[in-house]
Amino acid sequence: MGIDARLYKYSGKEVSGTLRWENGSKNFTVPVKDGRIWIPGGDISGEVTLHLNLPPNASTIAVAYYINERKPINEDLLINRENRTYFNFPFGGRLWDTAHIDAWFELADEGDILIFDFGNEKTSRIFVKDNDICVELHTPYYGKKKECSILPQKRIHRLQLSLTRIPNGERTLTIWIDDESPFEEKVNSPVRFWYFGNTVSLLSLEASVHRNPDYYIVPPDDRKADIAIGISILALILSVILWVHEKRK
Repeated sequence: MGIDARLYKYSGKEVSGTLRWENGSKNFTVPVKDGRIWIPGGDISGEVTLHLNLPPNASTIAVAYYINERKPINEDLLINRENRTYFNFPFGGRLWDTAHIDAWFELADEGDILIFDFGNEKTSRIFVKDNDICVELHTPYYGKKKECSILPQKRIHRLQLSLTRIPNGERTLTIWIDDESPFEEKVNSPVRFWYFGNTVSLLSLEASVHRNPDYYIVPPDDRKADIAIGISILALILSVILWVHEKRK
């Protein structure tokens, strides 16, 4: 549990207060960054009361976030390595398919949120710098594109990413941050997701992939089996034809 609060008409570098709940209370002092504070609540559940030691002219708006269950987040899709959360297959492979990612996360500082590529040597990324959230793409067909917008000043954020294909085969990547206006770009190439950045702490992750059968590639071993079966059937047909021909003679 944690509380994200926005402070108005307050110029201090830190603020103190008390958090109360049904079975206890605790005092705290937290730093103020860009007019916002984050108050960690640990395993507290249920209703809470927040009291901040603010001057008479200051005010606040606060939102409490709860995690209902602490479970590994889709651990079959993720690999924790080198202090990063990497994507496992299929997201760690090259996706030509329709794919969706919906992630809630806590952001500790500036830096990379998500690293991915389009089957080329240059990585693309979603990152935070100077209170801006930026999407920087390097695509094989459309080159470099970068767009930035103001990041809402809070600790908990939501990232939604969607790779879609329309009937003519064009592929589009759409990215939403905190339900703001989406970033949308044609990519027309496979997407491979690498990892979440060091400053990201995942709270929840939902992901899905839909394979388009028109783009399904038969594994090499299966192709060899199909060819062998095809040759066997052809040989059998020729044998039957020759046998019938001999009988007629």
